[in-house]
Amino acid sequence: MSRYAPTRTRTDPYTGLPWYLCEKTRFVGLWGRANKPAAFENHCERVIETRANGWAIPSSFLAVWQFRRRDNRPDAVVCGIDEHSLIVGLLAGKLAHAPVFCVIEDPPFTDRYGQEMGWGRKQERRIRCLVLRTLLKACSGIFCFIEKDVLSELNLANVPIYQLMNGVSSQALEWLGGQRREKGDSPQFIIGYVGAINKRQGIGDLLEIFSLARSQTTKVRLRLIGPIDNDYSKWFEDKIHKLGLDEIVEMTGWLPYEKMLEKLNDCDVGVYCNPATEWFRFAQPLKICEYLALGKPVVAWDYPGTRRLLDRGRYGILVPPGNKAAFRDALVSLAGLNGCGAMQHEIHVAVRGDWSSDFWYNQVLDTLGSPRKG
Repeated sequence: MSRYAPTRTRTDPYTGLPWYLCEKTRFVGLWGRANKPAAFENHCERVIETRANGWAIPSSFLAVWQFRRRDNRPDAVVCGIDEHSLIVGLLAGKLAHAPVFCVIEDPPFTDRYGQEMGWGRKQERRIRCLVLRTLLKACSGIFCFIEKDVLSELNLANVPIYQLMNGVSSQALEWLGGQRREKGDSPQFIIGYVGAINKRQGIGDLLEIFSLARSQTTKVRLRLIGPIDNDYSKWFEDKIHKLGLDEIVEMTGWLPYEKMLEKLNDCDVGVYCNPATEWFRFAQPLKICEYLALGKPVVAWDYPGTRRLLDRGRYGILVPPGNKAAFRDALVSLAGLNGCGAMQHEIHVAVRGDWSSDFWYNQVLDTLGSPRKG
């Protein structure tokens, strides 16, 4: 469980998962960084901190052994996808005679294995896949907050996999409901991006796509909402200058959440053009949830995760990954639709109905056969 995620929705992997099974979590293993409290700790009966250091494994086993007493036994054990968490979780489940569930919020081995691997690295991955497959087959089920296709190579046909979905931010919906001023007619069409500004996020591709769109219509503007990495600033400035975009790309820097919403709400469309790494392909990006919460159509690469969030293109335009000309055409076509009013209305209705966080929360409870809480 991450200490750094904001409290967003019950379907958010960082705050919601234990609540699918019970009102309280009796035992939560947290990895290091103890200085910042986690919001979900307020719902926990007891928290045991497990540090990511040389004592992590023995301290985890000691905590589980102490937790074996009958008066502390849980209804279920939830653990992460890494080998250490699964081993500790299965041990806890065995001692407590409780079912063990795995939660997947990142692909296995995220960023560990690139496309080009030597023989040794390939064998390492193969062995780790075998270990994971063995451990996961001993679980009672898997909660997948990214696309479950990420597990296809592990061949887990007999293990129940609950496909979850990130809902839109409740805080963003509440903020929008308190706004009285509608975005007025403007000759400008503002393309919005929320998130870190660095090479990993595909910002270079976004700038090139925006430059192509500018060659088709001069009404488009680009607004980048988020902090820029220090070691990326020089490259970014040179790129902006080379493309002739010095005066038409706005950078806000880091903003508090509500200020970010204010800047984003003034945009016409949100974009997601992160590169086709394993993580970005299978993730359900939170930035898209922010766009949808404010009723913004989204133009995004057609990855499995973005396809689910945009309901196969009902709430935006899905573009073949890497096709910058197609991405440009999508932006230009939306810029010609007078603010994308019809699509915006459909998004507003959806995120308060069958595409809301509460809808997905109750869908999962129904799947598990549990009574609805709250």
